[in-house]
Amino acid sequence: MLTIGRSRTNDVLLHDSKVSRTHALIRCLGDGNYYLTDAGSANGTFVNDARIVVPRALVNADRIRVGDHIMEFMTDQEAPVEESDEEETGETKSTLLTFGSVVHRITVLVSDIRGYTLMSEKMPVHRLADMLGRWFGSCSEIVARHGGVVDKFIGDAVMVRWLSDAADNDETVLLALRTAHAMNLASQQFNAEFPDLPGLFRIGVGINTGQAVVGSLGSVHGRDYTAVGDAVNLAFRLESSTKELRTDVVLGPDSYKRLPKAVWEQNLRSIAVKGKEKPVTVCTFSFDHLAIVVPE
Repeated sequence: MLTIGRSRTNDVLLHDSKVSRTHALIRCLGDGNYYLTDAGSANGTFVNDARIVVPRALVNADRIRVGDHIMEFMTDQEAPVEESDEEETGETKSTLLTFGSVVHRITVLVSDIRGYTLMSEKMPVHRLADMLGRWFGSCSEIVARHGGVVDKFIGDAVMVRWLSDAADNDETVLLALRTAHAMNLASQQFNAEFPDLPGLFRIGVGINTGQAVVGSLGSVHGRDYTAVGDAVNLAFRLESSTKELRTDVVLGPDSYKRLPKAVWEQNLRSIAVKGKEKPVTVCTFSFDHLAIVVPE
């Protein structure tokens, strides 16, 4: 992690009254994906002249403005440029490129903040940025502690993955559940640390196991080391379903079946999932129940 600010403890020290003591952070996630996070600065952090609130993925030549200082982000992990298809209009079409991608069996966890839209409307921008920066930093530490990889931040959501190639490898599901439990404990602390929240700080979690393409994916304009596929899409759908099911954690069938039957047989529900012809049977847990099933 690289810190930017006015205090001497920062990696990038900026002598500028418009810069906060610790103004912004750059984290490297996964395999070479860099995210810029505002640390609750008074005057904001900007990428290509747009103020950021949630963590922003950085690509080569992004211009970062902190106070009166402008920095250019550069990394040596550039995507090879392929010839683009051009139509008669001359319009260039983006092409999905893959570099060293491999199909793996993975366990995916997706978590997002409940009521984030209301928070973004009611809270001052610098206060919201401070909260999100600290929340995603806490999530990153929890994930590292449980052997996972933060794949990406998307708005107020975080996506985490574990490789789960061994057919009898149940550990990744347990690690995902323990991560969800730890995230919930961390979220409870935020209610005390941010008493001005318009509502309780709560999260929902979706967990799914299945095959996905893992590798450097993107277009000629940039790439990310990430995972894509039906297993990932379903994890996002399961997280969304926590609101409809009025529960905290939802597991897909290939995940919950890796747990002892006694843990999940009384907690099954059937839900309709966009893009699926048939209903999907899922397992649901409240965080209170989860604390009993997989204590830290």
